[in-house]
Amino acid sequence: AGEGGVYVSLFGKGEVVRVDLAPGTATTVVAGLKQPEGIAVTSDGRILVVESSEGNLVVADPTSGEKSMLIEGLSLSMPSIAGLPPMGNIGGVAAGPDGAIFMGSEKESIIFKVEL
Repeated sequence: AGEGGVYVSLFGKGEVVRVDLAPGTATTVVAGLKQPEGIAVTSDGRILVVESSEGNLVVADPTSGEKSMLIEGLSLSMPSIAGLPPMGNIGGVAAGPDGAIFMGSEKESIIFKVEL
């Protein structure tokens, strides 16, 4: 998030918040997500968010909160047990300086590389 702040995904609330470290305040920047976990910031400041239960990769504008689907239905999670979060979720997401996106799947024990 830069400038004294960090982005945090709130799995149960379906949100990404910006936590400003000096005052310790949190502001929702993206809402309406399905079990967000891995997050990364692209070189142009957009936020990549993995919806772990769905195997989706969403890109969002942290200023407007507007989001769009980049990738749908990757094999990321193992079947979940009723009432518990999915197991074997995506391990994370990273944005390379060249625009490539890397995502890890614990279920498949692989890293996906996506070039947009």
